Amino acid sequence: MTNRGAEVNQQAAQTQAESYWLVYQALGPGRSLSKLHGVLADLGLDISLNTLKDYSVRYKWQERSELVDGAHTAVELANVPREMDERQARLGAAMQALGSQRIESIDLDGHGYGNVISVRDAIALLRMGVDVERLARGQATTRAELTVQMLTPMINEIVALFAEVNVIEDPDTRLNVWATKADGIVETYALADK
Repeated sequence: MTNRGAEVNQQAAQTQAESYWLVYQALGPGRSLSKLHGVLADLGLDISLNTLKDYSVRYKWQERSELVDGAHTAVELANVPREMDERQARLGAAMQALGSQRIESIDLDGHGYGNVISVRDAIALLRMGVDVERLARGQATTRAELTVQMLTPMINEIVALFAEVNVIEDPDTRLNVWATKADGIVETYALADK
């Protein structure tokens, strides 16, 4: 037979400990039980430092905090490349805008105004801006990369089709399904190229 009162007290202590842990966690990497004790005292909560130490050991506050801190660090590190890519994409777009403005300001009469950069430099700036933006957004920048980018999904679809028709037992049906669907795949990608 269990002591219902003891279970209720234990659950209340665990809930209270969890609340204290949240405050402890919010103190950040420089956290300590002494600092937590001070914060709780400032909030008017009368809890002994020894009770906090007991909760910390029993509910593994330090390990939990390290896990949470590690997760926060991982998220921050994961965002760095994304922020860098976005910044570089904006830079590439800005380079394209500058090159475009220069090309638009070409004076065909030869009077010239605003000729800060040459037409050749403006075109180079446009090309470089396109490459920078495409790279930052994870897109292909060369003909070879564009070809691979186009062919990869087509090859994947053909491989999937091969797996699909390979289980058809009747050779004539298998050939018919293969030919019809393969033609459809090729037409899809050939029309996308035009």
